Amino acid sequence: TVKAGKMEAVPIAGTDRFTISALPSKGQLQLVKDETGIMRFQWKDRVAQVVDEDVNHMVFPGDASFVKVVTGREGDRVYMLQFSSNANRRFFFWLQDKDDKDDAELTGKLNEYMNNPEV
Repeated sequence: TVKAGKMEAVPIAGTDRFTISALPSKGQLQLVKDETGIMRFQWKDRVAQVVDEDVNHMVFPGDASFVKVVTGREGDRVYMLQFSSNANRRFFFWLQDKDDKDDAELTGKLNEYMNNPEV
């Protein structure tokens, strides 16, 4: 699991850009296999201990990647779940661990497990 909050992406009129804003909820990203063996990328509220059904996506090897977003602001820890089969299917998150030293390792493991669930 990776401690992360959700972000809201609002299109900027007349452009292909978005304004992305952090939502305050404390959460975590997790990969779980459902009862049929399908891998799911989920966001779970750490306070209520409930999975948000809006962020409960089936992922298949090679179908998605979790990548850092360059915002132009130092210290931002914004990441995006991007589906390769549909460029418009993307979800934004901000990492919530106090220390950013493990960000690359945690997100690397998330990508590895999403794309090679047998590891």
